[in-house]
Amino acid sequence: MLKTSQVAKLFKVSPMTIGRWVETFSAYLSHTAQSTSGTERRFSESDLETISLIADMRGQGNEFDLIAATLGTGRRGILPQVDTLSIVKSPANTELALSKQIAELRDELHSSNGQVELLKEQLADTQYRLERLIAENAVLKSKIGQG
Repeated sequence: MLKTSQVAKLFKVSPMTIGRWVETFSAYLSHTAQSTSGTERRFSESDLETISLIADMRGQGNEFDLIAATLGTGRRGILPQVDTLSIVKSPANTELALSKQIAELRDELHSSNGQVELLKEQLADTQYRLERLIAENAVLKSKIGQG
């Protein structure tokens, strides 16, 4: 069963629009789709088929009276073909995705730490060579000054 925000995402409308449709067409929806004080709406597959017809007919510019009459005949819409995981983010799916991101970030951090160590070694080597060049330069200057 889907929540209002998930249904809104599925039909590309706002959650307020879903709420308005539920209030207007409550006779054609399950009791779980209708909000009572303190409860969250939950939409069954049958509810989604009803919402699908409403969305299709509203998209065609039909008025609520015609939509209600069509629903009264028993006609329902066809659910859009979508990736359900993009709409329903269960805690398990979210946890799995986060675990994967954490592992990727750890790998990146490990790689970065290795790069930092390599850069430190290169810096130490460059400083050593610079000190040698400065010393050689001083020797050459003193030879030029004596000559």
